[in-house]
Amino acid sequence: MSLWTDHFIIPSPVGETASRPAYTRKSKGRHLHRRLIFNVSPNLIMNFTVSERITLTKTRPEDQGDVFTHLQEREVGRYMPWMPWPYTQEHAAEWLARVSAPGYDQPQTRWAIRDETQRMIGVVELAPQEAPLDHMAEIGYWLAKPYSGQGIMTAVVKTMVGYAFQQEKIVRLFAPIFAANLRSARVLEKAGFSVEAPLMRKRYFRDGQYHDGRQYALIRDP
Repeated sequence: MSLWTDHFIIPSPVGETASRPAYTRKSKGRHLHRRLIFNVSPNLIMNFTVSERITLTKTRPEDQGDVFTHLQEREVGRYMPWMPWPYTQEHAAEWLARVSAPGYDQPQTRWAIRDETQRMIGVVELAPQEAPLDHMAEIGYWLAKPYSGQGIMTAVVKTMVGYAFQQEKIVRLFAPIFAANLRSARVLEKAGFSVEAPLMRKRYFRDGQYHDGRQYALIRDP
């Protein structure tokens, strides 16, 4: 199960991490923008308990094996246009080194989804938009295939909705998906989202062809 967002899945070219500072001027601006939206300390590591089985924590470099294994399943990455295929150990290592680097994700907007053994089984992210659209945030996620169909992703999305709507600035969450991504559509609907754009023609380009999309949204009650 997956819902694309370029904020957490697109990898830089393999090896770029070594030659690029983890904390650039551009990222400073992004982090300041996040601090204006998320009313939390920028250095605070936030963990969430979703259920007795599932927790949300920061990603770690040692998650590389789990990320690589899960993204070998074509079904998981099918609806994430920027995810490379085939997905290699180098892709997993570069992405985790970047997103787990000190100062990269502040305040925290990306979480590893973990099972009861603390193995990483997916990712969820809230991506706040820039002004004048900073009352909105995009939600994106992926979940390993063996854990699909167990209600895990719905519970995770509901947890993120609760957190996002505690922030004074955020009044609207949205989630663009492939029209064919019926599993993610069901997750969003169970979490309270409604379709606001039922058909976006040729919204995505993946595997050499165009794909239609649709967009879901959830509005915070006044």
